[in-house]
Amino acid sequence: VRTFKGHTNEKNFVGLTVNSEYIACGSETNGVFVYHKAISKPAAWHQFGSP
Repeated sequence: VRTFKGHTNEKNFVGLTVNSEYIACGSETNGVFVYHKAISKPAAWHQFGSP
């Protein structure tokens, strides 16, 4: 089990991986974060505007 930090998800966690190196997940603050499996901080992120 590994903890990744930087996104906010208190209710539900949804992660997606298409290879064995990276994980992408959405945040309850309207952003998306990409993590490398070896690093607990985001490798990339994008903040979307209000709906």
